Amino acid sequence: MLAGEYDSSEFEQWIYNSKELEIRLNAEHYLAIIAIDFSKPASLSKAEQILRQYIDLGKHYERYISVVLQQIIERSPDVHIYIEQCYQLYCHGFTFLSDLALDYGLKIRVPPPNYSAENWYELTPAEQIELIESFYSDVAESAQRVLDWFSDR
Repeated sequence: MLAGEYDSSEFEQWIYNSKELEIRLNAEHYLAIIAIDFSKPASLSKAEQILRQYIDLGKHYERYISVVLQQIIERSPDVHIYIEQCYQLYCHGFTFLSDLALDYGLKIRVPPPNYSAENWYELTPAEQIELIESFYSDVAESAQRVLDWFSDR
């Protein structure tokens, strides 16, 4: 999932342009990662396999989830993406996000029956706003609660 958080071409450019990566990885791993053909579907997985040896995944995911939650709290213009991201993270094993995922993220992925659309992108802009408004204060409160858990540790 680590590499899957990024667009393949952006990830590839980061690898090729990162001086820190060249310094931190041993020579064998650095050569292996820059030799990956990023046009192939398994490329991100191969890169992730190498990088996992050098990354504190706990800290990485805490930072990543904190950014997602902060975007919800700040109600970024594309807040629906971050709310749905909670659902995706939950599906990848971050079960402590269950309230955010199942109560709100799933509503973004599959709007409630009172909407005629099967997904967010089939909703009209007015319906999208209405859906977000129907639970925004609750989702922001839940997001803040998780951020507070992170800071209390």
